[in-house]
Amino acid sequence: SSGINAEYGDDDDNDDGSDGDDDGDDGSHGDDNDGSDGSDGDDGGDGDDGGDEGGSGSNSTHPVSDVLLTFYNGTGWCTASDPWCQGGILAGMTMVDGMYSAPGIVCDDGFSARAAELVCESFGLPYGQTVAPINFVRKKKELAAVGAFGATEIDCDGADTADDCTWMEYGSNGIPCTNGEQVAIQCGKTPWVLELLGSR
Repeated sequence: SSGINAEYGDDDDNDDGSDGDDDGDDGSHGDDNDGSDGSDGDDGGDGDDGGDEGGSGSNSTHPVSDVLLTFYNGTGWCTASDPWCQGGILAGMTMVDGMYSAPGIVCDDGFSARAAELVCESFGLPYGQTVAPINFVRKKKELAAVGAFGATEIDCDGADTADDCTWMEYGSNGIPCTNGEQVAIQCGKTPWVLELLGSR
């Protein structure tokens, strides 16, 4: 959202800058001091710099430690505080004004096997692997009803825990996700359980 505001700011600042140029023209008719005011047009260029900063801010990464991870397991949402929570469609909730936001579904762009393992470890389960999200709904068309995409490009390269991973806001990388590209994970206490579930 900061990037959008900055873009709007560019228009305002550039308009001000063009007014400064008009002042500069007036200065050329006589008063050198007024003419120097025309340099205010350069300030409009600073507005462009602000736009660049806003755009780069929209592509910034955020720590997973700031997010409450949650799974949709086919019947409802569960978190690491629920001992029966062993996987599902992955989402995250952020704290807004003292309350958690609606779950934002994780897009599978950039999501790795290592990320799946670390997420499961954060739920107290040593093994984890990605599975098809259809495993947690009855029909593919029901996937859209689970929730909107909220995060993408989960990066766990070099991470020791899920909290060490980073994420980007969905849409900030310019790559859309479609139905069926939701991250879904199955966690377990033993590897053979995952092999059985993954073959379904």
